[in-house]
Amino acid sequence: MDERAAQAVVERWSGGSGLVPRGPKIVLATRPCMASDVELHTGRRPLGLSPLWRVEVGGRFLRSGGLVYPSGVPFPEELHSRTAVIANEVWLYVDDDGDVLGVYWWPDAVRRPIASVPREDFPSEDVVAPADARVCFELRLPDAPPWEPVAAVCPTDREAIVFLTLGSLPDPLNEMLVFEKGGLSFRATAESEPPNVDAFARTHSPPYRRVRVPGAHAIGREPGRSLGPQTWPWPGELRWWEAGVGYELKGFVPLQTLQDVAATVGP
Repeated sequence: MDERAAQAVVERWSGGSGLVPRGPKIVLATRPCMASDVELHTGRRPLGLSPLWRVEVGGRFLRSGGLVYPSGVPFPEELHSRTAVIANEVWLYVDDDGDVLGVYWWPDAVRRPIASVPREDFPSEDVVAPADARVCFELRLPDAPPWEPVAAVCPTDREAIVFLTLGSLPDPLNEMLVFEKGGLSFRATAESEPPNVDAFARTHSPPYRRVRVPGAHAIGREPGRSLGPQTWPWPGELRWWEAGVGYELKGFVPLQTLQDVAATVGP
């Protein structure tokens, strides 16, 4: 597929897989691919023997439930009382006739609430000191100054979400506000079986890649990038499993920093 044909495909494409374009679209690259590649990222294996292509497209794309104007712009109802998730790149899987067979994308930013205060993620009565968190497993916490565990929420006795901050908690307690002030969130969940790290990495790469934390294989991604003052970057993430507990560490910091903090999780 030449550049002109790829550009024509991109111009015709007005959204799919819960995503709609918002603004100009740019062809970043066009690469041949196999049916297994399409299946890996879209969950559907194309039929037939037509040559297949991956058209990598840059721009600004919004997650959408599908309620859009003919131009592809979401109705106001799509964004009202919702957190708009934004992508900077999508991959269109295309056959030789120019038909889009599937779409793959990953989040890069989150739109800030416009003209309103972010809502609390947890009722204030559910927020306790980390020492008072009650779960059915030993809750091991990072020991990584200058971050300090200052609050915890236990939705069930099998899960704890601990917030590590550089100072006081934001009010209201909203995860993105914690990240904005330099803090981290640390989630621990009782899970009897380890996740299939290899399978997750294959299906979600990019942006995730395999990394290591002491004593365990892990999966992680770098933070996304902000698209101006009205957005937050998607947080960096690190996930691993050890001794019947799954861990997730998140924040607006590089993946290597998350690995360094994870290495301090005490015995």
